Amino acid sequence: MGFGQGQEQVIAAIQKEANDNSQLEQLAHELMDVIGPRLVGTPQMKAANDWAVATYAKWGIEAKNEAWGQWKGWKRGITHIDMLSPRLVSLKGMQLAWSPSTSKKG
Repeated sequence: MGFGQGQEQVIAAIQKEANDNSQLEQLAHELMDVIGPRLVGTPQMKAANDWAVATYAKWGIEAKNEAWGQWKGWKRGITHIDMLSPRLVSLKGMQLAWSPSTSKKG
């Protein structure tokens, strides 16, 4: 048996597994709908990392979380902006990821 013949069997087995036993929909639901966006340094990122390690453990795969770089925790809060002059107008706005906090003096 040549190398190409063995490859065809492996490819066929992978295709069968993907078509008959796919977990893509359930995995995507957990990450996108349950955990949600995962910006580095957010509680959602930690939740996603912990979920991945637990999922691998269920599959019998050893995994662990490891530190990668230094990141400040970050969570988007409530934003309210009013222009007071020359007339009162409420403005729309949002914080940019990892933007620095406002100083105590404002």
